[in-house]
Order: sequence, then C-alpha cells, then structure tokens
Amino acid sequence: MKYTLTEIVKQKAEFESLRCNTAYYKVAMPDGTVYSFNIALSDIGQGTLLAKDKAIYFMRWIRKCIDSNELLEDGKLCNIQQS
Repeated sequence: MKYTLTEIVKQKAEFESLRCNTAYYKVAMPDGTVYSFNIALSDIGQGTLLAKDKAIYFMRWIRKCIDSNELLEDGKLCNIQQS
C-alpha cells in the first residue's frame, strides 16, 4: 500500500542510526509499512534531533528524499505522491 506525503507526516518519526554525518529516521504506518529517510547533519545547523518526534517536523527531509528518489518503503526504493 502506498501512502502520500501528507499521510506519512501524520505519524511519528523514530531515529534509526547515524553514519557518515547522516542521520537515518523511520516512520511506521498503521498497517506496518515503514518508510525510511535520511538527514545530512550539515542541514541541521544548531537544531536538535530527538530520538522520537512528530514526522511533520521532518517533512522537509522526507520531501527531499522523495524528490531525489531516496525514500525507502520497507527497505526498498519507492515512488509516492507529494499530496
């Protein structure tokens, strides 16, 4: 099942790992589908990344991953709508 960006950002985001100056987060959907996205630490500046937070706060990076085709759905690349 594919979800839109709007549906994804209504969930919670959870920190997965930190590698090579990139933070990796996941968003679990109610049906068990998991979307993973990354955040370059250089994009954060003086900001704080929490272990769990509202996915809407990460919309900028989720959209960036969608646009660059880097968003993962259950570990595989996916194409979703931004509405």
